[in-house]
Amino acid sequence: MPDLALDRFARMVAKVIGVPVALVSLVDDVRQYFPGAAGLGLPWMTTRHIPLSHSLCQRVVTSAKPLVITDARGDDRVCDTPAIEDLGVVGYAGMPLFDDEGNTLGSLCAIDTSPRIWSDAELDLLADLAAACSAKLRLRIIAGRAQRELEARVAAQSAVERLSDRLTLAFDRSQVLLSASTTLADTETFDDIVAAVRNLVSRAFDPSYVGLLVREERRIGLIGSSDVPPAVAAWLPTSLSDRLPAADAVRSGTPSSWVTGHRFLPVTPIWPTQ
Repeated sequence: MPDLALDRFARMVAKVIGVPVALVSLVDDVRQYFPGAAGLGLPWMTTRHIPLSHSLCQRVVTSAKPLVITDARGDDRVCDTPAIEDLGVVGYAGMPLFDDEGNTLGSLCAIDTSPRIWSDAELDLLADLAAACSAKLRLRIIAGRAQRELEARVAAQSAVERLSDRLTLAFDRSQVLLSASTTLADTETFDDIVAAVRNLVSRAFDPSYVGLLVREERRIGLIGSSDVPPAVAAWLPTSLSDRLPAADAVRSGTPSSWVTGHRFLPVTPIWPTQ
């Protein structure tokens, strides 16, 4: 993709050195990319990359040294490159671009479509512009690295916070279970159990009624309380085969719940000890 800042570097090279084509090229194992370009013909100016078979800049990357060619057509190093015919590369001068660790990323190059004898002043100027372009790329790399590290720290902090929330929830649940086990351990009668459960759930659910349903053969009855709400008394006692939440809980061995009179009534099965 085009990069406006690197395009300006390419235009600067083309103007001050006086060449028809200038490139800021980056090279990987597969292609050479042109994030900065000036004077490049189609379709390369649109696609902004070429295969390595067309790349002279890869030689700059491999050697980490400048590459200066007067006439590519008669230079044994590059005379077989398709870039001569496809891109019109004849005169070429490329300076390496380095990252903050000294690795070669690509080159800043000046290209002429005719043979070119490069002067020392032109090469010195191209080297200075390459140093400035390298500094720009290093700032980009450092900024990107800092952004990734920041995102990693934020993600790690979020993960720690989520873990902390889960641990807090687990601790709270363990405290509830401990309180429940302690409270229920002191019960002796059904009335004691109902009162203990009411105390345990009153803060979280604020129930209007707590009762204990007990299975008797094929029927389920309510024991341990006389103040049965009409909404509950209407279906008690009930058969184990009825399609009611209490019967469902006993049959399946899993909690059941339903809504009646705009109230939520949970039913949880209790298993006998073995």
